[in-house]
Amino acid sequence: MISESLLEFEESLSQVSPSKQLLLDHLDVQSELNRYTDGTPLSDDITEESFDAIFENHSYWLDNLTCCDRCGHPLSEMNSSCCARFIQTHRRGCSSETEKNYWLAFLQNPYKTILMLPNYTLMVFLQKGIPFQLRPMIWQKLITVNQENHGFIPDSCSMLYKNFQHSYNAGIAKQINKDLSRTFPNLAFFEQADTIKSLQTVLNVYANYDLELGYCQGLLFLVGTLYSQLRDEELTFHALCKVMDSEPELRQIFIPSTMSSTLEKWYQQFMTILESIDPKLSSHLASFCDCKVFLYQWWLSFSLIHAPDLSINNKVVDFCLIEGWKVGSFKISIGLLLKNKPILMSFDEGDEEVVYQHLLNGSKWGNAINSLPSFFGDLLLSWDYTKFATLAQPTSSSMGPTHKSAHLKRKKTHKRNISVMEKLKNFSISTSQELTPLTTSSAESIGSESSTDLSFDKSTHTANSASSVFSGSMKADIESVYSDLSSCSSEQNKLFVEVPRTTMHKKVMSDLGPIGMDSAFDDLVSENQMLKFYLRKAMEHIDDESVKTEINQALDW
Repeated sequence: MISESLLEFEESLSQVSPSKQLLLDHLDVQSELNRYTDGTPLSDDITEESFDAIFENHSYWLDNLTCCDRCGHPLSEMNSSCCARFIQTHRRGCSSETEKNYWLAFLQNPYKTILMLPNYTLMVFLQKGIPFQLRPMIWQKLITVNQENHGFIPDSCSMLYKNFQHSYNAGIAKQINKDLSRTFPNLAFFEQADTIKSLQTVLNVYANYDLELGYCQGLLFLVGTLYSQLRDEELTFHALCKVMDSEPELRQIFIPSTMSSTLEKWYQQFMTILESIDPKLSSHLASFCDCKVFLYQWWLSFSLIHAPDLSINNKVVDFCLIEGWKVGSFKISIGLLLKNKPILMSFDEGDEEVVYQHLLNGSKWGNAINSLPSFFGDLLLSWDYTKFATLAQPTSSSMGPTHKSAHLKRKKTHKRNISVMEKLKNFSISTSQELTPLTTSSAESIGSESSTDLSFDKSTHTANSASSVFSGSMKADIESVYSDLSSCSSEQNKLFVEVPRTTMHKKVMSDLGPIGMDSAFDDLVSENQMLKFYLRKAMEHIDDESVKTEINQALDW
């Protein structure tokens, strides 16, 4: 149950927080996508005792991905006393009872919690940050979020994952193996045999499942980051499918036949938004650079390439899971350009190669990494949400045939979205059938034979990245994943708490169960708290004193 103190905190935040509309819009899309599923629950119900045990029992001394915030070494190495202090601090759990109450409520019913506490959600996800011990569970909840509060890997997904583990395309499998050795270098977790085998399986199964897309280098950044937290092949595959199904246009930038036109559309939209936010920087870059050189690479790697460490990747996925992948890619790209504005404005015509080298390297995160809460929680939320509001809404021109028909059917009948998975779940391939290689028909498209590579036509521009992702080195002799790459105002909320949709509001009052408890009594108490919350907000806009008196009496103040 959401406490009264959390609702009061949400009320105070509503007057100063950035817009939460993108969060609520994405929540609506995701919950509809997951509305009708069945399967095996992902995890047991969370109680206060089991919640505390998560922090106490985390395998800190075996954790080779979480780093000490002082020395930067993985906890598994325990190089100095600061690592011991870091572990001791984080074993205590949340820093406040309010934060603990939020995460308990979220884990018990994520949809209802986000809907009732959107401002607090933005603050705790992006400014305070997700506790690393909870991140695997939080991502599971966001991937499977729905109005009915069930958390399943659907039976249809399990069936697909098992049935498509055969007849891997030899060319794709070879490219995946090649990319695995250079995508996350110098991270021991990605050098382990079990990790390599799992990533190979997930990517090959997806290439078998989605023949139109196949495989693209950029998918490995997302799959690797997801798997590092979820540690489950089937769940990682399900997460990848959900990402592609929830935003059809995102999938289009990886399909060879639509890649060029969709990336061009994204570029035009992006430059329009950048110009509205910082016209001086936009004009300066356009005067001597081909921004597609670095923007395309960022977008095709989900903004996960060449981050200094995995904590950046986790923050990127946190952001995109709650605001959307296209919106997230655009915002992160704009944020990186603004953070690098001083150095970018110092370059001019003839310096484009230096600009490409800088922006295609880990050094682009230099100014942002010193204050990630400020970057993700302040800068990326500071712009008028209307600039990004239409980005994630698919149009008929941007969708493939399967997504287009699903979109039209949903528009006409108001029924659930029909995903690619649902379209293909009855599709079978003979175990002896050879998969058709995917090819790219345009020189600007990024692909060759059966897999899609992130290399552009070298005849226009060349920008050799000096460092592989997470390499910890800027030496020019280290080969990048994409070493041959070439060109191919803050809105203040209204004082009244906005409810995004009437139907959504009705569901809070009727369809949703209580948070953490099954009894009808506790559900009524929860609904009563929310009614009180909105009545208090409504009173700010009522001038009739007699009406206010009646409301006060009804609330028994």
